[in-house]
Amino acid sequence: MELTAAGLRRLDEAECALAAAEEDVLGALDPAERETLYGLLQRATAGNALDCAAAASECVE
Repeated sequence: MELTAAGLRRLDEAECALAAAEEDVLGALDPAERETLYGLLQRATAGNALDCAAAASECVE
């Protein structure tokens, strides 16, 4: 499977938006604190596979 050029642009836009949102939320944390948070979040979610389609369907009314 390959992304089209338009798909690659959209993916790039989404990744940039995600990075900006992450910076807005975590801007008060220094890099070491962010790494600690990421590690804790990974431990908290270990073994809990995410089903994005199911999660998205819960948001649609």
